[in-house]
Amino acid sequence: MILTGNDHIDATGNGLNNMLVSNQGDNVLDGRGGNDTVSYENSRSAVSVSLADSFPQFTGDGFDTLIAMENLRGSVFNDTLTGDAGNNTLNGLSGADTMAGGAGHDLYMLDHIDDTVIEQVGEGIDTVHALLGYSLAEHVENLVLTGQDAVDGTGNGLNNRLTGNGAANRLNGGAGRDTLTGNGGNDVLLGGTGNDTLVGGAGNDTLNGGMGADTLRGGIGRDTYWVDNPNDRVAELAGQGIDLVRATITHTLASNVENLVLAGNRAINGNGNALANRLTGNGAANRLAGGAGNDTLVGNSGNDVLLGGAGNDTLVGGAGQDTLNGGMGADTLRGGTGNDVYQADNVNDRVVELAGQGIDLVRATITHTLAGNVENLVLAGNRAINGNGNALANRLTGNGAANRLNGGAGNDNLTGLAGNDVLLGGAGSDALSGGLGHDSLNGGAGSDMLVGGLGRDILAGGLGADRFRFSRPAEGDDTISDFTSGVDTIQVVSRNFAGMATGRLAPSRLIADGTTAASGNAVFLYNQDSGVLSFDSDGNSGAAAVHIATLTGRKQLLASDIQVISG
Repeated sequence: MILTGNDHIDATGNGLNNMLVSNQGDNVLDGRGGNDTVSYENSRSAVSVSLADSFPQFTGDGFDTLIAMENLRGSVFNDTLTGDAGNNTLNGLSGADTMAGGAGHDLYMLDHIDDTVIEQVGEGIDTVHALLGYSLAEHVENLVLTGQDAVDGTGNGLNNRLTGNGAANRLNGGAGRDTLTGNGGNDVLLGGTGNDTLVGGAGNDTLNGGMGADTLRGGIGRDTYWVDNPNDRVAELAGQGIDLVRATITHTLASNVENLVLAGNRAINGNGNALANRLTGNGAANRLAGGAGNDTLVGNSGNDVLLGGAGNDTLVGGAGQDTLNGGMGADTLRGGTGNDVYQADNVNDRVVELAGQGIDLVRATITHTLAGNVENLVLAGNRAINGNGNALANRLTGNGAANRLNGGAGNDNLTGLAGNDVLLGGAGSDALSGGLGHDSLNGGAGSDMLVGGLGRDILAGGLGADRFRFSRPAEGDDTISDFTSGVDTIQVVSRNFAGMATGRLAPSRLIADGTTAASGNAVFLYNQDSGVLSFDSDGNSGAAAVHIATLTGRKQLLASDIQVISG
């Protein structure tokens, strides 16, 4: 009902929700039943109206008596609107209005930057609907941003409920246990202190609960979550977009969340889920575990441990001395700079290193050939598998089974360990050590050093001036198949060959072709017909000689071919 003119008019509503619009007269306005509103939208000046007054009050446009009215609408001027003990809606319209709802659960409609809301402690759960950016006044609980503009909302020290509109809003809860809902738009939700609940809604939202144990629900869109408390909870449903968590603490991705970035500078860890995750470390030492799915793990700087898990994963160590283990699946492993360690367990695992990126190591549970720019290989497990080097100076180490190690080009170091191993030095000046077992060592081209170790080993130096080293007399009756006098050398370690001076062997210390020792000094015995080389620790004093090696092909052996080295 709209009153016009300036005459005294009494207006009475009915049981419905009535709107009574006052004029410039002295009126009695009675809403009767329903949720009724008195409006001064046609006033010619600012009005000051209180729903709590039952007597005639000068509104600025006449003396009105308000009966059974619940809500107030102001004018286009700077109005003062006051509610009563009930649940009031106060709408100042345009102008810088002052509104005080009083007791009850009141609703304020704001559309001016200088609108003022006044509430006291214990005066109900109140809500502001704002067309513009707004920070909740004291003792007001809830804020709803209206309209279509990208405006922002800020809470206070209470437990606030902040709700955005369809545009891009920034909602900041401040202190208290707040609930922030972005609705449409690419929103930024900041919980502040307290255990907050953030709901992004549609759009690519950023949710940061701040301090406290927060619940973060991004909704539809590519959302970004900030996690800083171990009790923060991220909730996403399937098909709601490709989402990202930025965590300053150790974090495990919740279901339906794809990506994780570790933030800050502390040594924290990250774990994936069953999806195809992308996990990225920070500048410290991180442990990233992809879990199921075809994951991408990026360590960045720091000495990181990257675990791909199931799936065909891509692991990138970055700077630092990293450990990369793709797990099950055909994985691609890129260590980056630093001395990195790779775990290879699938024939289709691929190790990628660039020149100058450190001294790197592969630990393989399968037969493996070193990729370019990778230096070292260790065979792991207990299966009979093989290892191959590349053009670099490689260090290849077997496991406890029978391995075949091939150094290829470069000055390589091959160690068989236990098992009946085959060691092939290839080109370059190589060092081959058979370890335990009956091993076969072939130095290939270059000046190589061959150590058979324990067991009946077969030693072939190949081309070049080779050294055949024996640490102790009773290592196990080895066979040297291609010894050349004057070129190759038999080396023995002085500590276990007592009585021998270091250096090239004195002629008197080699007894050839069955000649008897003339003294009680330690001597070597060599029979060219049989090729047997032995060591007699006491010459003619009666102790039995110990068989060291057999030289095949009736090769000549001179004292100068034997060298005693310290050790």
